[in-house]
Amino acid sequence: MTAPLHRDATASVHALPGPALRILGERPVSGAALAAWRMAVTALSGTPGLVAVRSIGVDGRGHTDLVVDASGATLAEALVGSGPLSPGAAVAVFAQVAAGLAAWHGAGLRHGAVSPSTVVIAPDGRAWLAGLDASAPGLELAAVPNRYLAPEGAAGPPSDVYSLAVSVFVALGGTVPYEANPADPALRRLTPPELPGVPAGLMGLLREAMHPDPARRPSAGTFAATLSGLAIPVTATVAAPLAAGAVGAPVRPANDRVVSINLAVSGAALAGGAAAAGVIAGQALGGALQGSGSAGAAAKAGTGLALKITVGAVATAIAAAAVVAAVNWPGGTAENPGTAAGGPSPATSTATDGIRGFDIQNADFVPGYTHGLATGLAPTKFRDGSATAQAKDPSLGYSLGFEIAGAPMYGDFDTDGDLDAAVMIRAIADGGQRALFFWEWRDGAVRQVPYMAFMETPCEYFVDDGFPVVKDNAVEIAARRSTDCDFATTSWSGTVHYGLKNGFPVQLSPGTGAAGFCFHEAGTDLVGKVTPLLGPDPAAPPLTGQYTHIELSQVAPGEPGSDYEGWNLARLTAVDGSVSCGWIPPGTVS
Repeated sequence: MTAPLHRDATASVHALPGPALRILGERPVSGAALAAWRMAVTALSGTPGLVAVRSIGVDGRGHTDLVVDASGATLAEALVGSGPLSPGAAVAVFAQVAAGLAAWHGAGLRHGAVSPSTVVIAPDGRAWLAGLDASAPGLELAAVPNRYLAPEGAAGPPSDVYSLAVSVFVALGGTVPYEANPADPALRRLTPPELPGVPAGLMGLLREAMHPDPARRPSAGTFAATLSGLAIPVTATVAAPLAAGAVGAPVRPANDRVVSINLAVSGAALAGGAAAAGVIAGQALGGALQGSGSAGAAAKAGTGLALKITVGAVATAIAAAAVVAAVNWPGGTAENPGTAAGGPSPATSTATDGIRGFDIQNADFVPGYTHGLATGLAPTKFRDGSATAQAKDPSLGYSLGFEIAGAPMYGDFDTDGDLDAAVMIRAIADGGQRALFFWEWRDGAVRQVPYMAFMETPCEYFVDDGFPVVKDNAVEIAARRSTDCDFATTSWSGTVHYGLKNGFPVQLSPGTGAAGFCFHEAGTDLVGKVTPLLGPDPAAPPLTGQYTHIELSQVAPGEPGSDYEGWNLARLTAVDGSVSCGWIPPGTVS
């Protein structure tokens, strides 16, 4: 594993492809506490305004092991690279974040680290709250007095609202009265000063939310609703970038670019480090907060690249905020997502974000048609992320339990212009192997792709820590094949990318073929005799690549009584040496 980006007394943070962050606890964790936290967080999967949590578990030491999305640029980067936000831009960003925080509180959770370093802004104007690990079992951050910490510490929802309000205040260019000594109770009681150009309604909300008495503060939901109701004209800002030490917070980084900004708050970063933070922020935000005509209009400044937020970009952010707020959660609300009876139902929203409102935690589930896992299982239904599938033949008395192993991953996996979902699902028995499934958004409805894309096996194929991740609208898996089983005589390790084509999982690289791993020893060469298909279905697209070998695998998945009796799986070796899979229809070979 690479050197950590950040380490504190509680956890270390490591960068992963995707981009993603892996957060490893430094002490053992209670399994019951982590399971309860995981259930609550998984139920919030896909909630606008909250970062995507990709997996929650324990490592080999029994310590918390968390993988979260790390895409987008933080507000801290924006402030250091571009300067304060205009009131309109601040409202557009924080209305989304406050709504996410309200959903978090609605699940009985606290955050404990709300600051510009944990507020993330995407290039399309969406914003969300990261840093959810700050109060996760085994990862809890100590409450260190700082400008964002409430006087009572990080005790619960009122403290989070206080931190949220201070984050808005700093984003608008304000300096809190207790900046010199955040632990001084007398300074904490001082009223925050007026900010030039900030409307009275917004200032009044911030003062209420920064009240020393927690009981006097609004809830996160009220804060979000009030922000959304403010009619503040959008204006461009013309101000100098803020110093890293005046923006950052002593929290774990939400991406790999904000480390130096956070270090600057304790004086650990040298002046050059703060300057580097400004440069990094400017580079990262060129597309996120610039107008379409000003992406190259960067001016040199003492702390790096000074990128000014334009009216066009702020308008885009406001439009994005309106889109997010319009998501219709089937059978529920953003705080309590659900799905209509009878299985998958359409989620009305934008073309690009529709599937985010679909409740996979309680969706219908087809255990999957592919080699490796028992295929004689009847469709079932998840309930709060777990399901039990019974054998199609009741006389067999066979069943297998499943659970969702991590938050859904989103990407345009079928390249049709909207988002689809990929989910790792674990078999509770049979060695606890995990399998990758897709849910596809098509024509305004959600459809589970019934074919597994990849599956671990109890003693052979294993997914490396921190994977899968989404990269360039494909699911990336780094895996290895062991030789722990007698029949596995060939070891292997590598990275494979999966997507969707015509409703089937497809291996995109290395090589192109049916999803799955075909590194088993193979035999009869069928080049020129057969045309392999993308799936065990006559309607599946043919694989027409240039192959040096098409060899039947020694693993014969189409055994009598299976869902695809008579089908054979073949190992395809392309002219460039890459290996993928293909399906050979029944009756093609003897």
